[in-house]
Amino acid sequence: MTDGQTDADLHIIQRNECKSPRRRIRAGHRSFTIKTMDWYQIGFWIGLAVTATGFVVLALAGMSFRLRAYRNLPAWDGATRPLLKWGLLILFIGLLVFAPMLYHLYTAAS
Repeated sequence: MTDGQTDADLHIIQRNECKSPRRRIRAGHRSFTIKTMDWYQIGFWIGLAVTATGFVVLALAGMSFRLRAYRNLPAWDGATRPLLKWGLLILFIGLLVFAPMLYHLYTAAS
């Protein structure tokens, strides 16, 4: 107990530590605190990964289009259209997951 703390203050601090979403792990003489992620943070990272995957697939479609046009082939044939369709679908799904999670985390932080 430090200066200025009473037994009641110490009891409140201990009770609040039990309710917090943190867990303590002992490793030798040190203790590390690991914060568990909630569903909004997990959704944020999943949405970010899916959105980034959508952008990558769209970039592949653009590269396919440019390569086929450079080689004087029909640019929209080959892998361009399927990559474009899949890229737009993945990007749309990723944004549907990512945007609400980002909004929730923004409002929770403020």
